[in-house]
Amino acid sequence: MNRKLFIIVFTLFITLAFTVSAFARWDHRPIKRMQKVIKTNMHPKKGVVYFQEADVDDDKQLSKQELTDYHNNFFDEADIDKNEYLTEQEIIDFHKIKKIKEKFAFMDTDKDGFISEEEHNPRGFRRRFAQFIFAYIDTDEDGSINEEEFIAYKMQK
Repeated sequence: MNRKLFIIVFTLFITLAFTVSAFARWDHRPIKRMQKVIKTNMHPKKGVVYFQEADVDDDKQLSKQELTDYHNNFFDEADIDKNEYLTEQEIIDFHKIKKIKEKFAFMDTDKDGFISEEEHNPRGFRRRFAQFIFAYIDTDEDGSINEEEFIAYKMQK
C-alpha cells in the first residue's frame, strides 16, 4: 500500500516539475506584444488616435473638411443596415469590429489577408485545442481563416 502511494505521489511530483519547467521556458513575448496592442487600443487618450486618423494631410491640425469627411466616413461604416440612422448597437458593433480587424491584422504576420494554422498558433501551445478552434473558425474549410470568418467567430462571443 505504501509503495503504491509513493509511486502515485512521485509520478504527480515529476509531472508537476516538467509542467512548471516547460511553462518557465515558454516564450511570453508574443502575448506581451498582443497585450500592448490591446492596451494601446484602449488607451484613455483615444482622442489622439482619432485626431491622427482624421488629419489626412498630417499637418497636425484638422480642417473643417477633414473633420466632416472623418465623421461621414465613420457614419457610412457604422451604419450597418444602411438606413441612414445609427443605433447604439451599430456604434458598439462598429467599434467591436474595428478591434477585431486590428487583432486579425496582428495575427496575419505574413500580411496575405489570411490567418494560417501556423499564424493562429505560432508556439504550438495546446495544439489539439488550437486545431479544433481553427477548424471551427475556418467555415469554408480552405485551410486558412479570412477576415470575414474571423469577425463572424469573434462577434458571436
